[in-house]
Amino acid sequence: MDAGLLLLAIVGFLPAEDDRIRNTLSELERKLLFEGLMLRYETQSCVDGLPPGEVHSLRAA
Repeated sequence: MDAGLLLLAIVGFLPAEDDRIRNTLSELERKLLFEGLMLRYETQSCVDGLPPGEVHSLRAA
């Protein structure tokens, strides 16, 4: 599961009110929401080269 699925509604592939989009959003929140932030993908899969569970952090100036 990847947060890129959010683009389905943004680009108009399906309307935001569609049950499939709503269910996808619920699953994204369940799997990718971390301390109030939406991750791009599950960090347990280790696709980013970091140990499982590690997340990137960016500082804003």
